Amino acid sequence: MTSDGPGMPRLQIVTGAPGTGKTAIIERLGPAIHRMPEPARAVIADYRLIEGPDAGQPPVEVFVDLLLQRSIEHYETAQELQGLVVFDRGVPDCIAYAEWFGTDQGRAWRPRNAPRIRMRFSLCGRGKRSTPPTTSAR
Repeated sequence: MTSDGPGMPRLQIVTGAPGTGKTAIIERLGPAIHRMPEPARAVIADYRLIEGPDAGQPPVEVFVDLLLQRSIEHYETAQELQGLVVFDRGVPDCIAYAEWFGTDQGRAWRPRNAPRIRMRFSLCGRGKRSTPPTTSAR
């Protein structure tokens, strides 16, 4: 989707179930695009840096909130870039995580000070997944 202003980036989110090839597809798009990395890996890594390497994964509510925060930061960074920006997951995934784990989706739908995000989405999938994404419910 081309944004409204001149010189603004084209934004695309690639989303879908774990293991469906999202990151592999994005990596093959070539050097002419900007890539926003999958935020969950960084959120879990940051949590372990703060809490210690044996901390495991953040509690679900913390995970969803941190994931949303990181996704919004990626969106804000993308506003400064020219050309096509492809996101490996994003805000829609925060909503899906909240629903999957039975946490408050309202935080993902109405984040404080969040920009209105307008993007085009691509869904990767190869069948129904029977297990939730990797995180722990504490």
